[in-house]
Amino acid sequence: MRYLRKVGIARWDLMVSKVLAVVAAICLFLMVFTGSADALLPTLFGIGFPGGFEVTIYLVVVVIWLSLPLLQVRGTHITVHIVTDRLPFKVTRWLDIITGSILMAIVYGAISWGYFEAAQFSWSVKEYWGEIRLLLPIYPLKMALVLATSLCAVICIATLVNRVTRFRQKK
Repeated sequence: MRYLRKVGIARWDLMVSKVLAVVAAICLFLMVFTGSADALLPTLFGIGFPGGFEVTIYLVVVVIWLSLPLLQVRGTHITVHIVTDRLPFKVTRWLDIITGSILMAIVYGAISWGYFEAAQFSWSVKEYWGEIRLLLPIYPLKMALVLATSLCAVICIATLVNRVTRFRQKK
């Protein structure tokens, strides 16, 4: 995270990432509560939990996408080292720059770009999703996805700048 300070985005980026992670944690708690209620209410009391499935699906999407920026800042996303452990250090460093920064910035940017138009349209028509008993607004979720993936792309670019400058300094 020190490299983000050098690029000048550390404070706001980390703050936004942490706020999104707190929202994701609250949604995770609500998801567990909703799933438990959906399973226990019919069993114990014979009454259903209307919209429990829809709420759980909605919250899963929120938890996954809003926690991504903080994972990207900390570099704690899932990695598999089956091949890279057998390669020389210089090769793994270049692969890390190419896949961890360049490719991921392109992927996050493409997701953000692609969802931006969908989110705008969804916002303009106030799109809802769910069954008749419970309709959930989908447009805030799409805007949150655009925000989270845009933030991830910025973090990847900052990471790339840091890695390239460190690589040049070591030569």
